[in-house]
Amino acid sequence: MTTERIKPDCRIEIATAGDIIDGLETLKGRSGQGTILRPPGRGPDEPLAWAISEVTAAAVADEEAEVSKLCTNAVMNSRRALACLVDWYIDRDLAKYCKNPPATPKQQAQFLMSRGIIDELTSHVLERAVGKRNRVEHEYVVPTLAEAEDVVELLRRTMATLRSQSDPSLARCSLASSLVVTDTANTEHMQSSTDGLTLWRSSVATPDDLGSAS
Repeated sequence: MTTERIKPDCRIEIATAGDIIDGLETLKGRSGQGTILRPPGRGPDEPLAWAISEVTAAAVADEEAEVSKLCTNAVMNSRRALACLVDWYIDRDLAKYCKNPPATPKQQAQFLMSRGIIDELTSHVLERAVGKRNRVEHEYVVPTLAEAEDVVELLRRTMATLRSQSDPSLARCSLASSLVVTDTANTEHMQSSTDGLTLWRSSVATPDDLGSAS
């Protein structure tokens, strides 16, 4: 039995964001369809676990130098865990592929708010926690045990809540005969194929989302 390579008939056209939305509204898919997205690096769980272990050890340590070291590491690792989770959301929602991806903490917070992952109150709370970490890293301030416990617990609870409300590993998608690609100039192209199904991740499926990170 001989096999023959499929030669699809593809057509490419320029489309506006509004045209893309109109096209996407015609797509059909079963509930629960999606892609599983792995976290950046080794994920946020490991540095968060380190932070919890370190602040717990600091609470029972006898030497002042050891307490200072453990508290400093705990604050730094909890912030690393939060940064990893934020990057995971940015990757999931395709923001890193935009012309001007959110890079600063303020831009990232604005992006998460635009996606409904956090609200303004949460952003202010996280900003204060990050501010304490910045003092540790940039001003070389040693946090007290109470400050380290506050930061670690706040970030642990916040991260758990965010992940329960919006799983960063689940990228929504639809199976259909169209593929949407966003280039760095926020110009959309739609490619249609008559020979088979292609996978489309629908996270940036509104004009507001397409423009929020540009």
